[in-house]
Amino acid sequence: MTDLLNSAELDALRKIDTPTVCNALEYLDERFRTHGFTTQPFVSLDATLEPLVGYAMTATIRAHEKPLLSPEKLR
Repeated sequence: MTDLLNSAELDALRKIDTPTVCNALEYLDERFRTHGFTTQPFVSLDATLEPLVGYAMTATIRAHEKPLLSPEKLR
């Protein structure tokens, strides 16, 4: 992972809306134009809330043993 952002950088990001950030990423790296996008609109359910800025944690989880139920029943 690259260096974490400091508080001033995070505060600056809070002033920029999501579409502007996405457009900037597309400008910096063409791969963002064809990968990692959504076809559904992204809207705030409460426009009075301030923007959230932070880090997302992702993980891959695998079971040690196979599930007892079929994939169809697990859905």
